Amino acid sequence: MKRFRSLVAGVLALAITLPAAAAPCVQPVEKAGFDLHAFQSRLMVVALTCHDEGGAEAGYNGLVRRFQHDLKGAYDRVIGHFRTRGGNRKFDDYVTNLANTQSQENMAQGDFLCRNYAPTWEKLNAMTTIAELVELAGATPGQTFYPLDVCAPRPQRAPAAPRQRATQVHAAAH
Repeated sequence: MKRFRSLVAGVLALAITLPAAAAPCVQPVEKAGFDLHAFQSRLMVVALTCHDEGGAEAGYNGLVRRFQHDLKGAYDRVIGHFRTRGGNRKFDDYVTNLANTQSQENMAQGDFLCRNYAPTWEKLNAMTTIAELVELAGATPGQTFYPLDVCAPRPQRAPAAPRQRATQVHAAAH
């Protein structure tokens, strides 16, 4: 009976820690990478759906050309996240779920989708800095199926006192 209780206690302790391990917090730069990647994905789905209506294809292609390096960095941060949390299969699942979720959200807008995004393309065309794009991406709902919490800032340690080098004193022999 004692063994059984120990086993149950161990299983419960593991069950309590698993949710925390399954959804770890991320650093702000990693969260920004997810936001940018999700936003780009959303815009790509809209551009593929709307084609030239409302400036969708031109807007998307212009965005990708202007911010190519930053969008690649965001993609790399997302891949890096999944490298340590499940590998390629989890990444592929994430990308598939992201596209499916966004496609369903877009379908819910029906015939208004392309018109609804026309102001977004105008905003994007006027952007000149990645900071503007990151701000817009962060303010746009991105991935309700894979929520991410930003980690609390790590406490900074006080700088260590400089070490003094020990010197040897040699007594002169007389």
